[in-house]
Amino acid sequence: MDLDFDVEYSIPAARGAKAESGKGKVRLNEETLTLSPGRGAAVLFSWRDIESIKAADYKAAVSAFSGDKIELSALGYKYEDFLRMASGFRNEQLIKDSLLNEPLKVSQIEARYARSSPQSEGQCELRVYETALLVLPEQDELIRLPFRDIKDVREGELSVTVEFESGETLEFSRLGNKLDYFQTNLSDAMDRITAMGAEFIKTIVPGTSGLALRKLAQTLKEGRLMPLAEIETLCPGFIKGLEAAVCADAENKKEYEFLKSLSRKEKVRFGFKKSLAGGLAGDYLLFLFPVYCADAKKSGNAVIMEAFPMGLADKPAADGAGKRATYFFRLAGRKDYALSKSVPELDKMMDVFGRFFNAAMGAVNFRRTPLFLSEAKLLEPKYAVYRAAAARIPELRALRDLYIGRVIHTDLENWRENIGNLLDFNVRAADDSAKWLKSQIDDEAVPEEGWTLPQSCATHGHNSADSVEQ
Repeated sequence: MDLDFDVEYSIPAARGAKAESGKGKVRLNEETLTLSPGRGAAVLFSWRDIESIKAADYKAAVSAFSGDKIELSALGYKYEDFLRMASGFRNEQLIKDSLLNEPLKVSQIEARYARSSPQSEGQCELRVYETALLVLPEQDELIRLPFRDIKDVREGELSVTVEFESGETLEFSRLGNKLDYFQTNLSDAMDRITAMGAEFIKTIVPGTSGLALRKLAQTLKEGRLMPLAEIETLCPGFIKGLEAAVCADAENKKEYEFLKSLSRKEKVRFGFKKSLAGGLAGDYLLFLFPVYCADAKKSGNAVIMEAFPMGLADKPAADGAGKRATYFFRLAGRKDYALSKSVPELDKMMDVFGRFFNAAMGAVNFRRTPLFLSEAKLLEPKYAVYRAAAARIPELRALRDLYIGRVIHTDLENWRENIGNLLDFNVRAADDSAKWLKSQIDDEAVPEEGWTLPQSCATHGHNSADSVEQ
């Protein structure tokens, strides 16, 4: 659907071109904002190109990442319609480019928000997803609030205040007759995720109940990886129960025990993640196995990420696009690691990495494809959404820098051999940017690792579903 607005425009001088102003038309649709002057060529921006839309005094300033700017005015009574539609189209693109797609529970809740840090306020739309609350401001950047980061929700007489673990707050007001509707749906969505965690914990340690179960479920939240040793302190017997569940499948048992044998066991981290596709089929258990020791010449300086299906049944197929993979990241710079740190120093570095990993994976909603695609693959048109995500999300860029490679699950012996080869390569390599070559070859053969491209790519003739990889 195209929406047209009569405007007056001005374009400041830039790149050797003269300043320009006059009357024209602006057309908005799902893909672009196009300014058509009364005379001359049209100026077209895709929503992905636009860095910001700032409004004041009935004027809208559109700025692109390229540095190009246009100012629109004389919109008359259509000024607010223009802002609402332009911000709406841009926010939808931001949701895709920020890899935030997941099952939507409630949308189209209009409100006013006030954020404590960084301070901002204005009109917004609220959406409740399966694992997060999304705030879509009319002018500022969208705000995603994973339920795991929410400490408290306080209900006022005419407002709702959300407090985060960081101490930051967001207050929502002017919800009108949707105040109770929003409160109820946000509470229900958060309760479902907490209940999911509690049910999982009970399957691992059946005797856990009451206050102990509640305390652990409020700590070991969906999408948060914690040190297993810390979980064991909160719930004695958890590690034994978890290992029994994982190792109930013979193939999982061999894989788990091999990775555990390589790792610094005291620093292994664990968490569980809800499928982005909805339902139970894609829920999975996620481990971080740190590999290091005081001897820098031995295989190490790595953190291994491995996932097992939460149901531990219906394992993904081991061929074609359904292949699973084991992922590897650097713990430290290779030259720095070669200076041979002590184990306590490396333990502290692992603590820092674990916190960073939670933030980085949360920023990409635990999607893995944007981690392993090479720079060359990112330039392909069908991966534009991942290229945009890498440009927009600093945590993703940082995690891509630490990424070493991945090992595809084939037969057990080949998988083990390739892990050994990758770890040896990581110690021998001196350049932090060096990636394991075989991983790049596998990326060409299995580009999507069992899950399909986001819907923003589907509009260009590619896969239409958006589900989590196994």
